[in-house]
Amino acid sequence: MLSIAIVEDEWQCAEELQRHLETYAQEHTLEMNFTRFSRGREFLFQYDNTYDIVFMDVDMPEMNGFETAKKLRQLDPDVVLVFVTFLAKYACKGYEVDALDYIVKPVKYSTLRLKIEKAIAKAKKRKKQEVLLSTKDGLLRISIGDLFYISIDGHNIEYHTSQGVYTYYGTLKSVESLLPPNRFCRCNNNFLVNLRCVSRIEEDYVVIGSVRLPMSRPRKAKFIEALHNDIMGE
Repeated sequence: MLSIAIVEDEWQCAEELQRHLETYAQEHTLEMNFTRFSRGREFLFQYDNTYDIVFMDVDMPEMNGFETAKKLRQLDPDVVLVFVTFLAKYACKGYEVDALDYIVKPVKYSTLRLKIEKAIAKAKKRKKQEVLLSTKDGLLRISIGDLFYISIDGHNIEYHTSQGVYTYYGTLKSVESLLPPNRFCRCNNNFLVNLRCVSRIEEDYVVIGSVRLPMSRPRKAKFIEALHNDIMGE
């Protein structure tokens, strides 16, 4: 399932774009879920990091597409962004916000087909490198490389990430099932560690940056073996 946001103030243009995307989805047996916004502020206010591709109109009232995109990048640096515009000369500004491409209105299906193939390929690559985790504030979409380790105290889970610490009520086992088993391993019953984030082992401790996590004797051999296999690419 691909989640697509269409940010377009002109109803007819949004309808045409969605119709073309639905045609593409039917031809390629894909599932797409669409959410439409008529204003940039509305889109940003409701943004929740669950979209795979965002189609952004350039010429919108109150806050234009480029202004909206700059704020979007503060919320989500990696979501696939495609601008939609009447004037191709504005497309070069898309590089400032890492836009993948642009589509000139009126949108033609033959043109969209080529653009959407590239956007879907990038979105799928991104999805393989990400995980969607539940937190007390909602869903957290994060790159696996930015998830350092997960700890649990009772039923309180903490995700330690490059953006900070996020909490949730649950079990470590349920979180463990969502993550690639060859990438994450427990160093004891309370810590699930991203092997790529381990800088060194100090006796009975796993070191991640400035953090030292205790490693239990029953799990030590398996953890070191998993770390070795990850380093060797096995």
